[in-house]
Amino acid sequence: MASRRDATLLLALAAVLAAGYASATRHGPALADEYVYLAGARHFAQTGRLDARYYDASAILKVGHPHQDAHSPGYAIVLGAAVAPARVVLGDAATTVRGLYWIAVALNALAWLGMAWLARALALGLGLPPRAALVSGALLLLLPALLPYVFWSMPEVLVPAALLASLTLAVRRGDRLAGVVGAALLAGLAFLLRETSLFGFPAVTAALWGWPRRSRNLAVFAATLIAFLALVHSPLSARRPAGIRFWELPWGHPAAVKAEAPPSGGEMVHALRQGDVASVLDLARRRAIWNVRDLASENVSRTERGILALQGLLPLLALIRFRSLSPLARRVLLGSWLGFAALTVVLFCAYTVGLWGGFRYLMPLMPAFLPFVAAGVSQGVRGAAPAALVALASVALDASTLGLLTAYKISRQKRQAGIDEYVARFVPAPGERLVLPNGWLYGLERYPVEVISSAPTTGGQLHGLERAIWFDYLVLPGDSSLAPKLDSQVYQRMNPGEDPPLYVFRRSSRAVAPP
Repeated sequence: MASRRDATLLLALAAVLAAGYASATRHGPALADEYVYLAGARHFAQTGRLDARYYDASAILKVGHPHQDAHSPGYAIVLGAAVAPARVVLGDAATTVRGLYWIAVALNALAWLGMAWLARALALGLGLPPRAALVSGALLLLLPALLPYVFWSMPEVLVPAALLASLTLAVRRGDRLAGVVGAALLAGLAFLLRETSLFGFPAVTAALWGWPRRSRNLAVFAATLIAFLALVHSPLSARRPAGIRFWELPWGHPAAVKAEAPPSGGEMVHALRQGDVASVLDLARRRAIWNVRDLASENVSRTERGILALQGLLPLLALIRFRSLSPLARRVLLGSWLGFAALTVVLFCAYTVGLWGGFRYLMPLMPAFLPFVAAGVSQGVRGAAPAALVALASVALDASTLGLLTAYKISRQKRQAGIDEYVARFVPAPGERLVLPNGWLYGLERYPVEVISSAPTTGGQLHGLERAIWFDYLVLPGDSSLAPKLDSQVYQRMNPGEDPPLYVFRRSSRAVAPP
């Protein structure tokens, strides 16, 4: 009876939150990653293949064509698996930009709602009171920035859902062989969705350690996880290019423009290969100092700092009732802390924490702390204070995130619509492939066309691309120094006129232009 009541309450809260947020937010893809994921999912649904739909010119020159997208393949596979049956019901509408986006939102919403129930189940499995379990589920629904990302076609919701499912299964069914195997497979799925999920594994292993026959549990978990990585993750990731190194500054970061970048991750890798531990530690220290200063600067919004602050506060609040917890709960909390601390060190010492990057990597670890934050809700005002603080902060941060992300989406969608409209005037039928910098919407709307989304900047780069692959059209930025130098016998200008926003050329010959 209590479980039915809790399910009704959580469902009602989720419905109110989702309806309110959906009515206020901007819909549709906006970030480049969203277009990449949606296009990849549609291609997987229709062909069963993971070939990229958007290519970087340098990646083609390095690893050839075709190859996969640089992202982890899990989200395209899971979303593609949802698109396939939707096509049976909705027909071609399922593979339009609008249809793909709403399928992604529906999948995210199910994962978000499922996580609320998993948070409740985890709390009960850890021996916490039913009221604390219900509050854990409610806090999950409010936790920044899960609700905002329900309406983005990205794996930000599915990754924590898979990790939380793995942990919950380990806590509640870790005494059974099937439970151990299931926890390992779910952990593998989380890793397939995003490799940084491995920082959630210490909590799962700590839960399995708490059951009898711990040696068997850990051996089966490790063997299953290794088999998944070797037989599933590795083959599905075999054709991924190197992509953008995670330690580099995000595109557009002010420090990248002002030559104020922190120590390069490449320097750290080189020092590691040389066995120069002192240099590695010095580079990590300098990077961490730079990150702290960057977070305090105007480069980072108050909303982002608030989310990061709450993510740092949650693990601390979880420790308040540590002594009253069961041995299993203590192990899980310590395992969660180990993963959180390790990821925090990596983020500050080798990554760029600001500019909407770092907190998204910490998001999957936060649900594991919620049952401990809610542990004292049955013991008066003082016991409920941590949960109340988290709830109020979460509501404020979600509301602030709404404004920022809505403005961001409007700006990016307007830009994409402008590129799409302009290029479509001169390239109504793009052929098999075209070079179009930032042509995310153009490519998504014109499947199965492939888009080379980065433009060559020199004659040598263009010459190499011409030798590597055929493309029907070449679109260059309006300020490109390469455009006036193109051979008119090879590239026919499609949009005559001075100072165009983009130069549009049709490649009229398969001959290779001189470098």
